[in-house]
Formats: sequence, structure tokens, C-alpha cells
Amino acid sequence: MLSYFQPKYIKQARLLQKGVKKFLKYKEDILSEEKRSKIDAASAEFDAAVDARDKKRVKETAEALTKVCEKAVPQHKNTALRENVEVIFVAFV
Repeated sequence: MLSYFQPKYIKQARLLQKGVKKFLKYKEDILSEEKRSKIDAASAEFDAAVDARDKKRVKETAEALTKVCEKAVPQHKNTALRENVEVIFVAFV
């Protein structure tokens, strides 16, 4: 089926699927097996919803998949401070 004949939510779902694959590729070295399996399970549920073309379920599983991915990696705190310290350190060296 041509992509321009698909509903908007299906196009967005395909973009999310692509984004999750890219996320997993970039973060594979820091993800634990437990977190990876949670993402895989949420992704499989999302894929099933997309295949069934259930708009409500796609939206719900997309939100759940996004939350699982966001919680999978640690959040960086004080990145501005860290960058400034790094610049000062490099200036001294």
C-alpha cells in the first residue's frame, strides 16, 4: 500500500517504530537485558496494535512504549555545569 494513502496515525506509528529501532541501536551498549526486554515487549504490543489498525490501541501503546524508552536510560543532570567545567579544564590544559 502506498504510504500517502495511509491514515495519519499509521504514518506516525511507522515513524515511532523507526525511532525505537534507532534508539535501540544507539543505546544498545548501555541498556541492561531487563530494560531491553521491557522495550521489546512494549514494541511488540505496539506493532500488534499498528497491524490491527486499532487507532485507540495504537495511541495507548505508543504512549507506553515512549515511557518505557524514556525510563530505560539515565537522565543527565547539570549538563550545562558539566560542559562549563570541561571547557575550563581544557583551557587550563
